Amino acid sequence: MPAPIVAVEMGTSKIVVLVGEISEDRGITIIGMGESSPTGLRKGEVVSLDTASGALRIALQKAEKSAEATLRSVYLSIAGGHIRNSFSEGNSIVADPDVGITVDDINAVVEVAKAVNLPQQQTTIHSFSQHFTIDNQQHVINPEGMDGERLALRMMILHGNEGCIANTYNVVQSINIDIDDVVFGGLCSAQAVLSNEQKDSGVVVIDIGGGTTDYIAYKDSSIITAGSLAVGGDHITNDMVLAFNIPRGRAEEVKQKFGQAIISNYDPEKRIVLKPEVGFVGKTFSHHAMNTVIHARVDEMLRTVLKRLDEDAVLDNVGAGVVLTGGCARLDGIKILAREVFGVPCTVVKPNITGSLTSKIDGPEYSTCYGLIKYAAQRELRQESGGIWKNIVRRIFG
Repeated sequence: MPAPIVAVEMGTSKIVVLVGEISEDRGITIIGMGESSPTGLRKGEVVSLDTASGALRIALQKAEKSAEATLRSVYLSIAGGHIRNSFSEGNSIVADPDVGITVDDINAVVEVAKAVNLPQQQTTIHSFSQHFTIDNQQHVINPEGMDGERLALRMMILHGNEGCIANTYNVVQSINIDIDDVVFGGLCSAQAVLSNEQKDSGVVVIDIGGGTTDYIAYKDSSIITAGSLAVGGDHITNDMVLAFNIPRGRAEEVKQKFGQAIISNYDPEKRIVLKPEVGFVGKTFSHHAMNTVIHARVDEMLRTVLKRLDEDAVLDNVGAGVVLTGGCARLDGIKILAREVFGVPCTVVKPNITGSLTSKIDGPEYSTCYGLIKYAAQRELRQESGGIWKNIVRRIFG
């Protein structure tokens, strides 16, 4: 029986471990899960190796017990404000135009396109092909066997800080767990919530977590931009703590229960009453005041993503609009605010998860980890299938 697939998302709010199996019909069933906090991470970056290692060990132990399996290796998602993109284009002369474009020609242009000079201390996470060009014919998907004299390939290189990535590796390896692969969190979320039709029409996925906001955009089934911001739902909570001088736990509680991303249609008489507890004398403030604070932060977050998307002229190419996911996507009214910010249709989506644990992981906050399971399953199925062109596709498209 094949070993189970293990996905780990190390977030600011919690560490999540999911264990999945590939069924005979190539579907995915979740058979185990584990969570823990505090995480030892902030804004997607490790700030305490000991805390992060301990939290990961606890989450893995819970997942092992849940799945009734021993877990020895994991797929790991990664996020953080240090993750950015760069674009490169490789050009190569076709070795023998009379024969046509061969696998060797494709390999050659891939290597040229990948050889991009990254900013200091940055390292490549993924290399995504956008399209080939044969002489003057653009947007070619598979050039093998086609005629031409010059082959070009435009790629997007997603890269991150070497030190931040190494520290994330160190957390996992410190508890003697192997790493099968490291995958950008936004790519994982897209795997979890998007259809092939959406990717072809053009779509943006924005995953708003506790400490980071990941985004990724597709057009014609190719990734056209991606990145991560060091801001998320925890920043909303922090704003409430400062604005109303209340404990962090109470701020998080009322945010989840009463918070709204929009400030219209509110009851000006509605009050939030926090009862006294040990070390806290209690507090009363208006619902409108709270949502004014929430609105300001969420609007800023979304407009920062908008600026990134505008830099790459993305929104002109998203026929399927914007898809919101992640824990902060639960916030009431966020879909309305996103529609105002981006000017395109916006939806809130959670992954469609199957298995006995569905009720425990039924929410948008599990998109990244479940998408990582799907990514890993597709990778392992491709490896089983083999074939020269399949290997090239895997190399180019990740």
